[in-house]
Amino acid sequence: MRLSGLVVARTDVTSIAETFLQEVADATGETCAFNLYLPSEGMGMIAKVVHGRHPLRYETQVFKISPLTFGATGRAVLAFLPGETIKKILERNDISPVTGLPLSDSPALQGELEEIRRRGYVITKGQRIQGAVGMGAPVFKGPGLVVGAMCISMPETRFEDSKEEELASILVDQARKMSGVLGAHGNAPHRKR
Repeated sequence: MRLSGLVVARTDVTSIAETFLQEVADATGETCAFNLYLPSEGMGMIAKVVHGRHPLRYETQVFKISPLTFGATGRAVLAFLPGETIKKILERNDISPVTGLPLSDSPALQGELEEIRRRGYVITKGQRIQGAVGMGAPVFKGPGLVVGAMCISMPETRFEDSKEEELASILVDQARKMSGVLGAHGNAPHRKR
């Protein structure tokens, strides 16, 4: 019941996300998902998935609540939360879905979060699924109010470092457009090279 209530309460954001996810999936050929931020939980939940044209892909589990400390889906949200909220989330010592171990180096993660804020997106390898590459960009619903993240996932064997800029540009552009629709005109971070 609680999960259903969370989903219903955020249905507008999720339904708005679908158009932008489809744009990313069409442009990249990769699976694109929207990770909804759940402030009361300090967690995220994949609320919508659109698959690209590639038949080899990861099946993303929808409506599963997961920590923000691992993977592009989480870190793209975590980096843009207020400092005190980040601190509380890191103090929980969430468990890695890949290794089963808690986050081992909070100071290093703080540096990574700063880099994510500077770049406007995050890229991770094997943090949520062994052998997967994830890219995420934040989505805002108002000035500085992160509501979730738009993310691409693909097998590491298909990812090429030379394509990072192109993929990031498509992802960040659509996340910025969605943020604009949600009322964050001019407040979404711009990707910095």
